[in-house]
Amino acid sequence: MKTMTIAGLMTVLLVPTALIMTSSASPDPVPDPSETTAKGVEIVGISPHGSGCPAGTAHVSVLDTEEFEVSYDGFVVDLEEGPGTAVAEKFCQLLVEIVVPDGQQIAIKEATYRGDLSVGAGVTASLRTLFYFAQTPGVDTDDPADVVTLASSPVKKEWSSTSTAASTAWSSCGGSAYFNAKGRLTLRSTGPHDRSRVSLHTTRSAAYPFETRSCTATSTPVETTPVETDPASGT
Repeated sequence: MKTMTIAGLMTVLLVPTALIMTSSASPDPVPDPSETTAKGVEIVGISPHGSGCPAGTAHVSVLDTEEFEVSYDGFVVDLEEGPGTAVAEKFCQLLVEIVVPDGQQIAIKEATYRGDLSVGAGVTASLRTLFYFAQTPGVDTDDPADVVTLASSPVKKEWSSTSTAASTAWSSCGGSAYFNAKGRLTLRSTGPHDRSRVSLHTTRSAAYPFETRSCTATSTPVETTPVETDPASGT
């Protein structure tokens, strides 16, 4: 397994089942061909955006087991003790350019996130995830169905959450394909509350298994839309 450090943003386009977005900056160095998976799928560019994954704090490992993993060094949310309503959160939008062999398509059906939490009285910890590999534009509605409650009472533990796509969205046929993975960790209180923390593990923070197939249809042209705003950073 080889690891690539993410540095900076690049322009990519992603068309989700629920959203399409773009980010601009310099791409990461192209991986050595030895990082190509057994099925010939290769990650050639990765860009982070958001308060949960500042430049240099996210790392991607490409596995021959038809999976790639992301590790975050600083995806940690803290909420200080207080007398009333409060919210603390961090967000990361990961944009991935993948090269798929001619005549093939790729799909990612699930994403598993892992981390730790220490939740005090009066605080709820939650995770919201979205990921997509599609060819038609959509709108991110912040549907509550996308949110998983990790804890709602005092507890200290490791946690794991797996999100499964409602339907399989395949990439375009051959060449570059674009994958968008979004994660948001939130701590929220509606009254007096104790100090709390929720985080992603610094190794194997998120895992994305994939599958490939022979192309079955002509790909749809990709369009451009803005990057989602990160309320934790205001950007």
